[in-house]
Amino acid sequence: MSRNKILLHTRALPRLIVLLAITFTLFSEGAAQTTPGGTVINNQASASYTDGGGNNYGTVSNTVTVTVANVSGLAITPDAGANPTIVAGQTNVDYVFRVTNTGNFSDQVRFLANGQSIRVVGAATIQSAVILGPNTDIFTNGADVLSAAIAQNG
Repeated sequence: MSRNKILLHTRALPRLIVLLAITFTLFSEGAAQTTPGGTVINNQASASYTDGGGNNYGTVSNTVTVTVANVSGLAITPDAGANPTIVAGQTNVDYVFRVTNTGNFSDQVRFLANGQSIRVVGAATIQSAVILGPNTDIFTNGADVLSAAIAQNG
């Protein structure tokens, strides 16, 4: 009879683990959000007390004001989540990348003139590198290009 109880607990454990994994996945996104840059936070403490003689007292601290700093962050990933498969000798391959603002304020990305922001590893030739929005070829453009504003977590 004790064997059946052990078997029941053994079966329940994987279900519990899966349930916890789903719960953490669903709620971790909300917990991971940051306070936007530029947010002003004011804090003031107060205390009240009574002494041994029954006298009531109160006090209030000075107000402390803090402004949340802007913190930059970018994540650059292949749009499909993985690099495309390339066959030797293949030409005209499109690599699509997504730039995500992981910082705590709206930001822009500066692409340097003449493709200086692009790095090629291996035997490849770049013919163009276009950013959406202004549809500007950042590979052949002789001036730096500033992207459109990218929202926080956007």
